[in-house]
Amino acid sequence: MTRRASTAALLATLALACVTGRKDGADPCARLPLLARYEERGVVQRWEGSVRLHLLADLHQADCGTPDCYGTELIVALDLRSDGPACRVARARVWSTDYARCGPGGPPPGETRIEAFREATAANLADPHLDRLELRQRSRALVLLPQAFYWFDSTEPGAPLNLRLASDADATTCCFGATSSAMSQ
Repeated sequence: MTRRASTAALLATLALACVTGRKDGADPCARLPLLARYEERGVVQRWEGSVRLHLLADLHQADCGTPDCYGTELIVALDLRSDGPACRVARARVWSTDYARCGPGGPPPGETRIEAFREATAANLADPHLDRLELRQRSRALVLLPQAFYWFDSTEPGAPLNLRLASDADATTCCFGATSSAMSQ
């Protein structure tokens, strides 16, 4: 290796160490086991230090499992930071747009809301045993699970989130979310 090539390699390693916070250059945010199924479904975009998920919440009731003709389109942007061997959410933003596709001439999509969410538990996204990432803001929440997600459009601050679809028997119980027909296949 020439001196110029070894200098370039050293500079690249140092730059990577500055980004990842690790001297060995290994980026704990390079592999996110919790999002593996989302990546298989093609709903994840990655770029340096960030992950974006494009999700449709179109199942609202525990009925036949057919998607509803209305729902919420979500774009979830997670800015990640390396913390030693851990990968943490530095910032979370959610763009949400309600839609109704219940036939020709249906109403246009609703207004897009752009909101900052906070990650509730300082979860390590690099942990292969992580089974839940909970993002909240005042009245909405998003829970990402390895096999599914739940979007809560109207919650009480700190209220428990039921990670299943509501049934008719749940009419008086709080906080059931919507999920995706595409993720349940």
